[in-house]
Amino acid sequence: MMDSTSKCRFQQERSLWFALSRLCAKAETKKKESMTAPLRHLRRT
Repeated sequence: MMDSTSKCRFQQERSLWFALSRLCAKAETKKKESMTAPLRHLRRT
């Protein structure tokens, strides 16, 4: 059983990790898009 302070800290860390992972996912999709954009352009012509 966790006390209230460690529980609060755990929730903060979890939300922080979640935000970080979301940022990383966004960066990854952006990277993929920027990498595939030229290919898509070439394929269109």
